[in-house]
Amino acid sequence: MDITAFIVARRDKALLVGDYGLYRKQLSRRLLVVRKKLNQSTKGRKYTPKAPITVEDIASNHGFQKANTYASHLVNLLQETDKTGASTQSVLEARAYQQSIQGAIAFEKRQWEQCLQSYAETRLLYTALAQSADAKRDDLYKDLLSNTIDPSIRYAAYRLKLPRTLSTEAIVARYAPRENSTFIAEALRSNPHLLQQSGTAGRKNVTGDPADVPRTITWRSRTVKLEDATTAQALASVAAAETKLRSFLAANENSDRKARAAAYDDILLPSQDAVDATKTAIDELTAEGVPQGDPRMQSLQITKTAVNYNLVEWRVGRNRVLCGEQDGAIFESESVKKPKKPGADGKPREEQEESNGRKLARLRERVVLYDSTIQSLDSVKEFPGVAADQAFVNELEAKKTYFSSLSCLAIARSHMLHGNKRNALALLSRAINLSSKSISISSSEDSAAQDVPKLEIRPAQVRSLQDLLERSVLQHRALVELENLSSTKSQNSNYKPPPMIERLDEYPPGGVDLTNLVTYPPKLQPVPVKPIFLDVAWNYIDYPGRPKRGTATAVDGGIKSLSIHPSPSRLLIDVREPSELQSTGRIPNSVSMPITSNPDAVYLSPEDFYDRFGFVKPGSESSPSSGSASSVPSEESGEEDVSESNPKPYTAGHAGADVGAAQGLAGEEEEGDGEKGVKEVVFYCKAGVRSRAAMQMAQGEGGWKGVRVGQWGGGWVEWEKKGGPVERS
Repeated sequence: MDITAFIVARRDKALLVGDYGLYRKQLSRRLLVVRKKLNQSTKGRKYTPKAPITVEDIASNHGFQKANTYASHLVNLLQETDKTGASTQSVLEARAYQQSIQGAIAFEKRQWEQCLQSYAETRLLYTALAQSADAKRDDLYKDLLSNTIDPSIRYAAYRLKLPRTLSTEAIVARYAPRENSTFIAEALRSNPHLLQQSGTAGRKNVTGDPADVPRTITWRSRTVKLEDATTAQALASVAAAETKLRSFLAANENSDRKARAAAYDDILLPSQDAVDATKTAIDELTAEGVPQGDPRMQSLQITKTAVNYNLVEWRVGRNRVLCGEQDGAIFESESVKKPKKPGADGKPREEQEESNGRKLARLRERVVLYDSTIQSLDSVKEFPGVAADQAFVNELEAKKTYFSSLSCLAIARSHMLHGNKRNALALLSRAINLSSKSISISSSEDSAAQDVPKLEIRPAQVRSLQDLLERSVLQHRALVELENLSSTKSQNSNYKPPPMIERLDEYPPGGVDLTNLVTYPPKLQPVPVKPIFLDVAWNYIDYPGRPKRGTATAVDGGIKSLSIHPSPSRLLIDVREPSELQSTGRIPNSVSMPITSNPDAVYLSPEDFYDRFGFVKPGSESSPSSGSASSVPSEESGEEDVSESNPKPYTAGHAGADVGAAQGLAGEEEEGDGEKGVKEVVFYCKAGVRSRAAMQMAQGEGGWKGVRVGQWGGGWVEWEKKGGPVERS
């Protein structure tokens, strides 16, 4: 009978629904049924406050005892093995299920001692079943113990104020009812050492017994007591896994590096468990209000640093194994597998040499491993108490420079494969400088080789790396010098290299020529400008969010009226270049202010503005010289004026044309205030781009104050297209 499998499957069924809404409905129905049994439900009042369920309600309700009654009845039936034919395993499973229900009832009633007794017997029985079951059933029992039984035992022990250093196995041995329990006697008959080995059923990777669990931990000549039993058990698992790793590496010295690195996984898992357990213990003490100066908290902080550094050591050791021989300093060539099929001529195929692409991929993998190692070393400085230990910080920096030099070496080899000898030489020089800073690494294992690579770096390894780098630098210097000689012979004797500012990506083998740093005197060079097609694109492409084109003509609006009936208070400015005006002409009664060749036109003084363009600068109080003409006739226009009550005086072009106040004519001048001069300015160009820029400059800081400025987006293209009159000078 698969009693345990059936129970666990029923419990997990709701979690396998996959739909949160449906899962919530199922739970809501079950809660409603429970509240009805407790007379706590209300009809038709969904949000009525409900009284909380108390322990007395649970104790007085017999519905919660049904599961226990059924389980007890099942145990009594299965005990008659001569009639039912049930096996001993089925009887123990039924008893374990019954005790788990009794433990849950005691847990809800907060009867912690009775809860420990029931859960202790449950754990013993499931442990005995796990040791005698196959792998599939063992996983089932292990999940049940780790997810339900063990957390309940730890919490009940916490409520009884048992010591934290007391392991789960010790708690079970203390509270398991040995007298008058035929089921425990049956379990002990199959395994007499069950009470001493119960901790190994849930974790098969632990090969030691409780006597091997450490009681103290040492960090930098300071030894503290382990305050958390879970951390101690995880450290025992680490010690056992380390023993297995040593034996594996010793027996497989010539095996593939990936297979040797995979062996580190069995030790990384318990190391991470130790880190998590220590963090959980610190969080629990913090939640209880224990101050940082408490001896328990101090011991846990030291334990945290020790277990985290131990985890970093194993990670770095795994990376070093993956890098290859001598931490990747020696780049050996891997042989390509020989093809099985013969060639077209019937002869066996020869082994191919490893391609440069494959070599570059391997070098990239090594650089990633080196970077990961450097990041791990940087994380060590954040552990408690590390920053105050200056000697240890200096040692970490020396190890960091060692791996940084290896990273530079790998990158230099990749440049060499690409043929960039100068870049490779520069990186090798950088690598040898970094390796010289790692001389301060000291280790007591200088004479003996490490059987398990971790974070220790022997001075012999640093010296070997330096010798390799020195030889590589000499070799690449010779290669660069030969390349320079060959390039010099092929070039003209009068050849002068470009200035140093243009060759910063090249390594200067003969040193920097201080007389050829920059080009002097500076040469006049063309500056990239905006292509003309952007002007056309702005007017002939419908962009998202831009108003659609209308059907109004370019000669029916205010622009034509302004060209026919000019006004001294309104000014139409053409910002195109003089060459464009000569070829196309301009709108009548407009003035010219080329904005591309005169980008400072808006910011000129009134005198300079008049001397350069021949009309009064808008916004200035008076003309720089009497009798100066603004190119705008003084006759008044019969059209309606542009004011804040009529914000759109120019409707030329299409409905979406950027004209007049539609482009933000700025200014607070009221018409009829008695002042003379230009009050409103409209810019236009070929297609609207330059006029928009001129408008933004005139409206910006330092622009034309007191003048309402706008622009006509249609420009000369639309004016000419609609047949507007042309004025030629």
